[in-house]
Amino acid sequence: MRYDLTFIIGVVKSRERFLLGDKIDRLAEGSSEDAFRLLKESGFGGETPAEGPHQAERLIRAEEADLNSFVREYAPTDKTAAFLLAEYDFHNAEALVKCRYAGANEEKLLSAEGYFTIGFLKENIFGEGEGLPAELKSAAETSAALFSGGKANGLEIDCIFKRELYAYMKRRAEGKKLKEILSASADAANVSSALRSREASLAEKMFVTGGKLPLSQIIALCDASYQDIKDGDYPPEIKEAAAAAEREEPLSSFERSRDDFPLLLLYKTRYDMAGAEPFLTYVYRRRAEIRNARLITVSLAAGLSPSAIKNKIRLY
Repeated sequence: MRYDLTFIIGVVKSRERFLLGDKIDRLAEGSSEDAFRLLKESGFGGETPAEGPHQAERLIRAEEADLNSFVREYAPTDKTAAFLLAEYDFHNAEALVKCRYAGANEEKLLSAEGYFTIGFLKENIFGEGEGLPAELKSAAETSAALFSGGKANGLEIDCIFKRELYAYMKRRAEGKKLKEILSASADAANVSSALRSREASLAEKMFVTGGKLPLSQIIALCDASYQDIKDGDYPPEIKEAAAAAEREEPLSSFERSRDDFPLLLLYKTRYDMAGAEPFLTYVYRRRAEIRNARLITVSLAAGLSPSAIKNKIRLY
């Protein structure tokens, strides 16, 4: 059963009161203990037991699980729920395959449940697979065959699941906003692959569908010199990423723009009460806060300065 949009927006408004908002910056300004205390006082993680900053990840995982549960229940359509939770389903399916065939640790690899429960994935990935979406089934079966044949490696398995993830999301992207979010994400993933590898064959293997840039342009990025990219007819963010790659630096700015894109897009219509925008905006805001909370708590534990941490914080 799906609720009507008026009811969904009402639920969203009631939950918005618990967003961290400007507390995100405050988290980065003190010690690990200060950040942990502020998260607990804000209700972050609900009633999840955690005794100190060394268990902050428990709060973060609890928030992820709560948000995903909210998406499953209140998404306007099943397709929208599946789209928003796809990364969790494919991550967990890949983790289960690696655990079965490579002896990886489930506790360390599995994330919050997405559209499908962990139990459902286990039963269907290693069974008949009748309840699995075609893309998820294909990724699991192809990967299992590589493991069984002794031909599996980490990059190959990651590529298989990533390609199928984007194909799955493309089939479930409803409405202009989700299609734009998918397109930007796919293009960013492909550009990153090209600039990191500089190998056409590898960029082709890692190529995902759903974006606006065709494979030919991604391969051209591999073949072009960094100077040609900077002087060519490319968007500013790609030129900036090329300059960073040339200096052998992380593509931080480019990746930040990719992470920020959904909220930048949704914030343009954040006061529009029509359609699914309020629901989508809340989900992406909360997801960004969770990502920032994890980044900040890990960085504080590593001893980074407040200014260095704040430079890493994503739009929320």
